[in-house]
Amino acid sequence: MQLTPKRFFDFCASHVPLLHALASKTGDVSEAQVRQTIRAFSDDQAELPETTWQRLLELQIMLPLEEGSSHYVMAQPLLQLLNF
Repeated sequence: MQLTPKRFFDFCASHVPLLHALASKTGDVSEAQVRQTIRAFSDDQAELPETTWQRLLELQIMLPLEEGSSHYVMAQPLLQLLNF
């Protein structure tokens, strides 16, 4: 699916508490930590945690530290926006 501004911002708008929680973590986080945070903020009626995880990757909100890594950081532009 194509990455469009509307799709990106719609996801962000519906996941504000999750994004704030991820942004508050300093440094890199493991995939397990991200998934745990997703579960803490998920509404299984609206979206499964696995779907949320896939959207975070597809929309390039969470980026691997390096190719094939299981540690992630939030995309710098979004992190700056949330800190603004």
